[in-house]
Amino acid sequence: MQKLDRKHYYLVSGLALLFIIILFSTLNKTPEKKPGQPDVSPRQPVPPRPELAEKYKSEPTISVYMHETGGVQWMKMDDYLAGVLAAEMEPDWPVEALAAQAIVARTMTLKFMEEKSGAYQYHKTDTCTASYHVQAYAPNKVNDNVRQAIEISRGKVITYQGDLIFAMYSSWSGGQTAVPNEGFVDFLTDPAQTPYLQSVPDPWDADVPADIKEWSVTVPKSELQGIAGWKAGAADAVSITEKGPSGRAVTVSIGGEAVPGPQLRTWLGTSRLRSTLITGLATEGNQVRFTGRGWGHGVGMSQWGAYGQAQAGRTHEDIIRYYFQNIDVHKLWS
Repeated sequence: MQKLDRKHYYLVSGLALLFIIILFSTLNKTPEKKPGQPDVSPRQPVPPRPELAEKYKSEPTISVYMHETGGVQWMKMDDYLAGVLAAEMEPDWPVEALAAQAIVARTMTLKFMEEKSGAYQYHKTDTCTASYHVQAYAPNKVNDNVRQAIEISRGKVITYQGDLIFAMYSSWSGGQTAVPNEGFVDFLTDPAQTPYLQSVPDPWDADVPADIKEWSVTVPKSELQGIAGWKAGAADAVSITEKGPSGRAVTVSIGGEAVPGPQLRTWLGTSRLRSTLITGLATEGNQVRFTGRGWGHGVGMSQWGAYGQAQAGRTHEDIIRYYFQNIDVHKLWS
């Protein structure tokens, strides 16, 4: 075999080294997360805190304040969750979407129990049946779909750095989920405390009902004037003065007076001003017309987005990992 001269030797060696560098950089490259893809970042799971894992190594029996009767019932966690699923989603929705909702609802319930918030503040119970305190509850609507979703997600919760997360959800985000300070005034407003709640695209809108996809409502100027207070000028001048990362109204100016967007929605009624993703403001005589997209605060999991992802073949854990960033899904009890 003919020996390579020094010049060719260095050329061949350099090409070989370049090939090795390219090969290793390709193998070690983190796949890019495109809109609509679950979180695929390589990351070592963090186990739940030992005391948390020990406390919930078996399914807990919880106290539930029944708003319908004013009494308290004790029941297994997953029996309660079946009623929540049947109320918070349509029971005939895809099982994987229902299972994602089960994990979110289970996590939220346990988080509120650990924090002694939610229903505990009002009734000194673990949870209750009022949607405005914790979550809705409709045990009469439970079907085989719901029971299957509970079974395949049994004991699963969402954690971040070993702790239960604030597992938020809403009906539909309007196409982009919100960060906490877009959805709440006094709750979860410090982004450093909830790094797992980021704004992500939510493009699964093919089956979203028309009145959620796009909505409008007219509000009397006198009502807006009352909300803004006596210091405000005429309610003829209504504008969005600050928007968050998802495009939601963080601050609305009414007659020159700043009103937090989430607070304005609460005062007007959350079924009336369906979200703070306001796409238009127009004065019409003695009224102001608000147009917008979505329904709910928009933070965390989008229920209609979960429906669309499940229809596309994604699993309940895929859905969870898409809407909550850098989290772990752990099974606390079997």
